[in-house]
Amino acid sequence: MKMEFKNKPNIAHKLPDGKILWESRSVAVVSCIFTKVYDDIYVLAAKRGKGSADYQGLWNVPCGYIDYNEDGTSAVIREVYEETGLELFKYINTNNLIINNLYQPWFVNTDPNENRQNISLRYGCVLKLNQLPELNSENSEPDEIEELKWIYIDNINDYKWAFNHNRLIEDYYDKIEFEIL
Repeated sequence: MKMEFKNKPNIAHKLPDGKILWESRSVAVVSCIFTKVYDDIYVLAAKRGKGSADYQGLWNVPCGYIDYNEDGTSAVIREVYEETGLELFKYINTNNLIINNLYQPWFVNTDPNENRQNISLRYGCVLKLNQLPELNSENSEPDEIEELKWIYIDNINDYKWAFNHNRLIEDYYDKIEFEIL
């Protein structure tokens, strides 16, 4: 008996320099960045502006695509910086980074029914600080972000989220809750 699959094979394109470029599904990085200020937990979020590709007016955690010649960790650090101005690399190897899932995704989603068939790698971390870091979207695409904020964890369901990011936030919080209490 021959096995049958429902997949569509990837297409190869030969570039002028002779290299082969494969047309395939895109890989997105998604970040859950929590900050613990004393006993309060906040998550980093952005309200999508009129310049974003879709879901304008809804909230999301920082996310984006992995660029060529970039690994997942570098992509997460870059996307968080571009969208929020938060310089995560400053906290790596410090006592302020109390949970670090920036080097290895805590969840990988390959479901082809997801948004645009993206493969998503979910990264996260928890910073322990005395105050919430300042945020700015000056490095983002024009009008991509309408508003940035640290949302108190108990209030995430008071917001309307793109890409079910509220569920993603809850999943990460459930995974790490006992480590940060």
